[in-house]
Amino acid sequence: MSIKPIKKPYNWEKLAFYQKIYYYGMHLTKEHSIYVDKIKAKDIVKDICGDKIEVPKIIRIIKNIEDIGHEDLNPLYIIKGSHASKFNINIKEETELSDVLNSLKKFNKKYNPHGNESQYNFLNPTFFIEEKIDDFYSGRSGEAMVFMIRCIYGIPVSIGVLYNKKMNNYYIDKNPIKIELKDFDILDVKDDIDRMIDLSKMLSSGIEFVRLDFYLGKDKKVYFSEFTFTPSAGYMVYPNHNIEYELGKSWI
Repeated sequence: MSIKPIKKPYNWEKLAFYQKIYYYGMHLTKEHSIYVDKIKAKDIVKDICGDKIEVPKIIRIIKNIEDIGHEDLNPLYIIKGSHASKFNINIKEETELSDVLNSLKKFNKKYNPHGNESQYNFLNPTFFIEEKIDDFYSGRSGEAMVFMIRCIYGIPVSIGVLYNKKMNNYYIDKNPIKIELKDFDILDVKDDIDRMIDLSKMLSSGIEFVRLDFYLGKDKKVYFSEFTFTPSAGYMVYPNHNIEYELGKSWI
């Protein structure tokens, strides 16, 4: 599937990477919304990549938030919003049903908090229960390490690794940009990263810019997480403007 590139402003070439993402987010369409719907995205990914990738199993789609019961509070499950970013509830042994219902009521709304992520404008609130993967780094904690490959016109340009709100950023050749996870070495999973890079090329083909997010299981299988068109809502990610402008040059 191919999506027509957005129309660029006159000063596009002078913008930094994050500034381009911010502008891009304001001009995304219904075509993009299909990819950010976390339920539909699973089918898209399997259609493109087949057996080369896994998707976390959906236990059930929640038709009404009042349908959630004690039987759903399984520590092997996580509840996610299909229509938004970070609308997740990580089920633990101590999780209370009342807290889950209160969270779902707060999440049960249209999502576009920054006003510049227009891909979400086309999605209605939907929730589903997903089985936690057995993450290579954190097991079935529901807090899996996320590998994020940023792609421009189907070409991977950088790598992010996120765990517990700390992020490492790398150039696509795996040289570091900024390191916060001190006990993680990207070279320990070099071959797995290379597989993710190959998958990201397949999944980003025909798309102007997108970040592909993956998990890595203890079984060494690569699991799809989500398509992200507006990382950090278009706000600055890298430690200085020079890197942002350097990466921005790749996006013409």
